[in-house]
Amino acid sequence: MKKRIIIIGVSAVVLIVSGILIKTNFDKNKKTIETLSNKNQELEAKIKSYGSPVSVYTVSEDILSGNVFDKTKITEMPTVDTLITDRYVVNIDDIENYIYKIDVTAGTPLTYDLFTQEIIENTDRYYDIVADIFPVEPRVGQYYDLRMVTPRGIDYIVLSKKRVHSFYGEAAKVVLNEEEIHQYQSALVDCFLNPGTYLYVDVYVEPGMQKKATIYYPPSEEVLAAMELDPNIAAVAEDALMLSNRKIYEQGLAMKEEDSSAVTSGRSNIVNKIAQAKANYESAKAEETKKASSPSGTTTISSETKSTKNNNSDTGNGATNLVGSNNAVEETSDDKKQIYEDAANFLNDGGE
Repeated sequence: MKKRIIIIGVSAVVLIVSGILIKTNFDKNKKTIETLSNKNQELEAKIKSYGSPVSVYTVSEDILSGNVFDKTKITEMPTVDTLITDRYVVNIDDIENYIYKIDVTAGTPLTYDLFTQEIIENTDRYYDIVADIFPVEPRVGQYYDLRMVTPRGIDYIVLSKKRVHSFYGEAAKVVLNEEEIHQYQSALVDCFLNPGTYLYVDVYVEPGMQKKATIYYPPSEEVLAAMELDPNIAAVAEDALMLSNRKIYEQGLAMKEEDSSAVTSGRSNIVNKIAQAKANYESAKAEETKKASSPSGTTTISSETKSTKNNNSDTGNGATNLVGSNNAVEETSDDKKQIYEDAANFLNDGGE
């Protein structure tokens, strides 16, 4: 009986102690839960103060101006809506077929002011243009002016701020409207008929920031008449002004035969030198690409660029080859001497 009482007493003590421990742990856990709940509420409030989570976009690699937006070359950047404005692109469908106005480096958040949208007119057409001189380092997506230089060095803008869609040798694909096609064809004929006149292109430095240049080349009377008859052209510039500018242009073409021959020869040499520089650049670029793709430890041998005679540099009518040549003329000392003598005579005659 005594033993039974002891067991009952011990059991009671154990129950009491367990109850106390359970109560203590319960109070402690309750307090911990309340503390964590309060902290969670504080964090949620803090997150709400920062804003709701959203995603903006950036390019995954450096993109040059003139390139069309490509979804495969972007990546998401998580952020909150309070840190962005309406300038940021949050829906990439909004900028489909848009064009980068400036160069964009990887990691730069995309904003709408980085892009431009080309407006297509009803008469716009893809058109292949040629010129005597293209840049040594041409690139698709760049913006160009097509310019004409007369034998006396008078410079005219024929086409303004044209984005190149592709290059094919000495031809470039651009978009021209009906009036620009007439302008270009008139300039071609002027180059054919006037030895020493040539076409070249120059490149915009920051096309997204620079305005389109004003065209001031005056087409021929025949082309102006055709433009007036063309139902696809809404309006042609004032006839009197255009005809007056055309007369000034034609007066600037007058030149002695010997002077014209010297200018034509000099122009051909310049065209060929730039063509050779372009060929050298392309050869060096191809060599760098070849070295980069070659296994380590191997040596690549570059082909020496050979210059050959350009049979078209002194044609019977003296006209410059509009398409241009990739072969450089091998100039002899006698050739240079003759050019310098002709130039000196031209200056001594007072440029007449």
